[in-house]
Amino acid sequence: RREDRLFWLMIPIGFLWANLHGSFVLFFMLAGIAFAFGAGDKRKLFLVALITLGMTLINPRGYVLWQNVIETFTTPGIRNLSPEWLPPLNEGWQLNIFFAWLIVLVPLAAFARQQLTTFEWVLFLGFSWLALSGLRYVIWDIFIIALLTARLIPKVIVDWFDQPQEVKASTVNYGLSFILLLLPLLLLPGIRESWWQDAPPALDPQTPVSAVNWLTDHPELPGAMWNDVVFGSYLIHALPSRPVWIDTRIQVVYTFEQAHDYLFVQSAQPGWDDFLEKKGVNLLVMTPYIQPALITAVEESNQWCEEYRDDVAVIFSRCEAK
Repeated sequence: RREDRLFWLMIPIGFLWANLHGSFVLFFMLAGIAFAFGAGDKRKLFLVALITLGMTLINPRGYVLWQNVIETFTTPGIRNLSPEWLPPLNEGWQLNIFFAWLIVLVPLAAFARQQLTTFEWVLFLGFSWLALSGLRYVIWDIFIIALLTARLIPKVIVDWFDQPQEVKASTVNYGLSFILLLLPLLLLPGIRESWWQDAPPALDPQTPVSAVNWLTDHPELPGAMWNDVVFGSYLIHALPSRPVWIDTRIQVVYTFEQAHDYLFVQSAQPGWDDFLEKKGVNLLVMTPYIQPALITAVEESNQWCEEYRDDVAVIFSRCEAK
């Protein structure tokens, strides 16, 4: 509804967003909902959205960026690769708060004196449906319901917060600002350990550090290597001499067909070993938390010899390839 120059900042914002994160499609979802149900200058909104759409094509991958993002959102198979694509469960205090927030917001919005507009209802219902269909969308919905909750707060409370306050000690404000800016830096890995005795480790405990160190000391083991998808990123970093089978960059580096092949092997479907032999795979780097079925199948096969095992990773090599 604004009629000032800030409106045109949407164009560079959309361009930067497309080059920074795949969630840039949110820009066009919001613009589309605003165009269909919102108020204001829709002609100017359409023009800005159209120009921004063209600007998103200025990226290292061109139109392929849109193709990849759309396939990521619409291809069912990718949901098998990570729990973040699965519907959220009401487990843990964070999701307890989220589900309670949704339940309370509906009657609050229905009976509050400050009624939501059609535009706001569409935002609420659309993004809440997304959040209930996939865990990764919950954070997007929180942005929406936080704004709507603020809209529904009684006016007397808003007026109380909006009272002008006399600043008697500006140095306190400057000091608090400095502390708030400094805190994120103090929490960076490599810095927090110097002052925080029980600081969480920089690497997740399920990172295969010891297994990769062992692999580094045994370059004679034959390739090619099949690895757990989550292990892939760390293997690329710590052991670049061994090409990985896959990592989490699905549809950026790897196709969905490769992802499906990975799932086929991981679940130890009939023919998994013939498939790996055909692909020349002689080394397996697995995790007992994700691939128990495959590890059991490998142990029962006379084609594979165990080389390494700890709580995080298990390594087998093809016996005949030694």
